[in-house]
Amino acid sequence: MKNKYLLLWLVGMIGWAGCKKDEPEAPFEGPFLPANFPKPVYDLSLNPVTEAGFALGKKLFYDPILSRDNTIACGDCHISFAAFSHPDHPTSHGIDNLFGRRNALPIQNMLWRTSFFWDGGVPHLDVAPLNAIQSPVEMDEDPAKF
Repeated sequence: MKNKYLLLWLVGMIGWAGCKKDEPEAPFEGPFLPANFPKPVYDLSLNPVTEAGFALGKKLFYDPILSRDNTIACGDCHISFAAFSHPDHPTSHGIDNLFGRRNALPIQNMLWRTSFFWDGGVPHLDVAPLNAIQSPVEMDEDPAKF
């Protein structure tokens, strides 16, 4: 079961936004982008937001299935009530209760960013989640084994 979810996530979403089907679902219609914001850097036409994709992303975001021992979820460090950050901790902690070197950054308005993480070391939103999944002190999972 873990392999199925990980494969679906890696192929079809940007953290919580996209999922492709044989028959494309209509993109989310609604007040998605504020009128007074600049044009996003991320091209949503390449990975449109759908209700099914959003639901899958949300489920995986809060499910520890993407960690090595099924104990750590993305939502454990990116806490929704705290602007998806990790308050009251000098550094975020992950698998085996290990502490990282930094605290989790908030993850809102990511469509307008050109680099990710404190050091800007990840240049594209589509691959940003892999950083935490593969980190030996965060989720310590190896997507290549699937």
